[in-house]
Formats: sequence, C-alpha cells, structure tokens
Amino acid sequence: MKKIAILTVILFMMTHIFSQSKGSSDAMQLKRGSSENSGVKLSEIDKAIETNPSDFQAYYNRGILKSELNDFEGAIKDFSKSINLNPNFSSAYFNRANCKVDLGNYIDAINDYTKSIEINKNESDSYFNRGYAKYQINQISDAIKDYDLGLKYNSQCFMGYYTRGVLKSIDENYHEAILDFTRAIEINKEFDGAYFNRGIAKINLERFKDAILDFNKTISISPTHKLAFFNRGIAKINTNDKDGACLDFSRAKELGSTEGGEFYNKYCK
Repeated sequence: MKKIAILTVILFMMTHIFSQSKGSSDAMQLKRGSSENSGVKLSEIDKAIETNPSDFQAYYNRGILKSELNDFEGAIKDFSKSINLNPNFSSAYFNRANCKVDLGNYIDAINDYTKSIEINKNESDSYFNRGYAKYQINQISDAIKDYDLGLKYNSQCFMGYYTRGVLKSIDENYHEAILDFTRAIEINKEFDGAYFNRGIAKINLERFKDAILDFNKTISISPTHKLAFFNRGIAKINTNDKDGACLDFSRAKELGSTEGGEFYNKYCK
C-alpha cells in the first residue's frame, strides 16, 4: 500500500504544483513590466505617436497597455517598433518575450529574454521568466540554472526559491527542493504553497511525520486547501493512522477532491 500511495502523490504533485497559493498572487506567473505613464489612455498614446513617430518610449508604453488588454499580437508589434527605434532597449525585449509566452511561442520568447539579458545582465526577472519559458518546453535543468542566476541578482525573492524548489521536485531532487522551500518560508512565513510542496517532497523521501507538520501549517493558513488534506491523509496512512487519514480523505472529498473521494472509498469503507 505504501508504494501505491507514494506514486499517487508524485503524479498529483506534478499536476497541481503550480496552482495558486496564498502568499503569492500566482505561483508561476510571469514578472511583468510597467509603463512610465500609468493611467494614460490608449488614444492619448496614439496621438503622441502621431506627433512623434520616432518616440520609442511611446511605442513601448502602448505595447504595455495593449498587453494589459490581452492584445498580445498588437503589443508585440509595438515592442518590435520600439526595438527598431532603440535596439538596446532591454525592457522592450523583455515585455515582447512575455507576450510571446502568453501566445505559447516559447522558443522566440527565450530568444528575447536572452537579448534582454545581454543588454542588462543584472535584471533577475529576465532570468526567472526565461526559466519559466524553458519549463514550458520541458527544459527543466536549464530552467533551474536560470533560477540560479535570477536568485544571484535577487536573493530575497521568495517566489524564486519556491519555483526553483518546484522544478527540483519535478526533477526528483527532493533534498534540494526542501532547502528551497525552506528558504522561501524564511522570507514569507505565510506562504502556504511552500509548506505544501515541502510536505510533498518529504512524502517522496518517506519522511511522513515531517510531511504531516507541513500540511498542518498549510491548512492553518488555508483551511480549504483540499490538496493539503488529501496529501496529509496519504502521510497519515503511511504512519498507520488510518482514522486520521480517513478524516482527511473525507474532508478533501467535501472540498471537491476526486482523489480524496477515491481514497476514502478504497481505504475507509
């Protein structure tokens, strides 16, 4: 029964590991650029460009606004125009790359992030976002290297440690993943995602009692975290606490976990 339980957790982890978590706006969202003219309307930027067609900053600002409106194709055109006018404008490459990621064009996005880094090698967000794009095409080892570089330039980014921990978990490097989740927690003690995924890593190392403590903390922060209840049940069933496991599977089922219901029916009836 233990081997079946652990295998189920591995599959479940890889499906849900980038889900939204309290303590972050979204565990795997891109870092976004911003316009210097916040609140300016699209029509006003259009007029500025008509007045001065060589204003690379105006094209950039319009690209930011279009990307915020989910007009990614239009934004890419404006960022490209900005780059044509100023080939060393790293922010335009960075934000054009973001739009390409939004469109699923990961290879071209990686090229733009790389160009942004060539111009400004100290910008951590370019490394983080390039790592995200590499993750999307299953280049896990290279993605981890980009998070290494991003953290070199921004050592207090808890999401950087968290995401690197996720990638290391996918790569089945659970010991190092735990170190990254722990670092994320040290920076943001209310980040339930880091506790949850540290618990998952501990389950995969068969450290079930330690995992339960992490799931306890996850649930104390987010009382409706169905995955935490389900995986705490997995940990408990591996410590011979069947009654506790069944309570957790039942609660996970109540919160909408299909797996919770399946495990309750299998082990608790």
